[in-house]
Amino acid sequence: MGQEIIRVIEQISKEKGIDKQIFIEAVEAAIVSAAKKSYKLEENVSAHLNEETGEIELYQIYDVVSEVEDDAKEISLAKAKEIDPELKEGDEAKIKLESHDLGRIAAPPAKQVIVQRLR
Repeated sequence: MGQEIIRVIEQISKEKGIDKQIFIEAVEAAIVSAAKKSYKLEENVSAHLNEETGEIELYQIYDVVSEVEDDAKEISLAKAKEIDPELKEGDEAKIKLESHDLGRIAAPPAKQVIVQRLR
């Protein structure tokens, strides 16, 4: 499916005269929107569409802190070091989420985000 999405983006970009990068950003925003709904997240989610492989990488982002005050936005330094030993206080820790779990319930809002962005 990876390369397929890249071909579709390229084809629609050419047909509609839309810059490919704008289309990719719209797809990434749609994935973030779908992930927030599916995983019931409020913020700190990012998506990246790899243009070479067509794979979508989805991450929840946490601020690395010594003492956690908000579980939704922060992660302790000890837990962050388990993810990446190089992380230190003040950094951002990215925890990969599964994008294939989004499902069809998230598709209509994702489609709406793409349509709005492309307008």
